[in-house]
Parts: sequence; C-alpha cells; structure tokens
Amino acid sequence: MNLNIDELRLFYNLYPALLSFVNRKLEVTSEPISSGAEYLSMPREALVAIRDALFQRRELIDEFIAENPARLAADDLEIVREWRHALTGTFYVFRYLKKYTVFLNSGDEPKKAYGVLALIEPLEAVIGPRLPCMVKTVLLPFRDKIISDGLLMQYNVIFGGGTKKLFNEEYRRAKETFGIITS
Repeated sequence: MNLNIDELRLFYNLYPALLSFVNRKLEVTSEPISSGAEYLSMPREALVAIRDALFQRRELIDEFIAENPARLAADDLEIVREWRHALTGTFYVFRYLKKYTVFLNSGDEPKKAYGVLALIEPLEAVIGPRLPCMVKTVLLPFRDKIISDGLLMQYNVIFGGGTKKLFNEEYRRAKETFGIITS
C-alpha cells in the first residue's frame, strides 16, 4: 500500500524542505535541494548522508519549525514536528499485507511490528518477494500512518529456516503484546 497522491505531494513538499534546511545548516553536500523535483534527482548517497545527519541531530527539526524557511502552514509544521519520533536503523521486512508491509525492529527488546506504507512504488516492488529481508531505513510518522522515507538500504543476507522460525515467533509475540503499530 502506498500514500495517495495528495499525501505524496505533501510529503515531497515537506521532506525536501527539511533536508534542504539541514544541508544548509550542516553543509553535508554541495547538492542543492529546494524542491521535490530536485530531491528526486539528487544522488541517493547525498540524500542518505543528509537524512542521517538530520536524525543524528534531531534538534534541527525544532530549528526548522522555529525558522520555517519554507513558509509552511501550521498543520504542515505539525507533521514535521512528529518526525522527531522517527525510528531509524535496521529493520526486518517480514510480511507484505494488503494494507501495509510489516517491519520488525532489530536489536531492541521487546520486538515490535510496524505497519509501514510506501511512497511511490509498493515496497514489494522495491524490496522483492524474498522475505524476511534486512533493511536500513527511517520510519516516519505521517498523519495517522507510518511511512518509510524511501531511502532503504537492503542488506544482501539470506535467512535460513531457524532464523525464519525465530522471526515468526517474534512477530507473533509482538502482535500479541502491542498489535501491529500503524500510527
């Protein structure tokens, strides 16, 4: 499942504005980002570097909101404010469902299952059919949903039967304890 076209437009208005601000503050790359179109045409490595710098210094989100260089509406700034609660790191893409893709957090206990929406392309098209799969990404709250920021790094790891059984057990426990977290 993906964002609808209006949500997609909104995301590509907000996220590039924030990353552009971060890049101006930290001078991560010389690549300019002033629009969604420039964001989409930037080298992936540059976007990942800026994104990673942002989530290492989350206080920049508050600075962005205070300065509001993109002159965003209050509702839009509230969406950006929620990004302080983004989840970063390594996840296991566990299952494709009709409404979302299930991501399991790695490392942290207790395990939690997140119902994640894609941006443009369905995550199954991006990641492929072979699950589970280990990815590094950022999960963002977006209105009443959780989305991937679209900058997934997929690890080339194949899991054996024992590990898959463990993931199934962790997924079952996470669902019983927390449900699938979708917002």
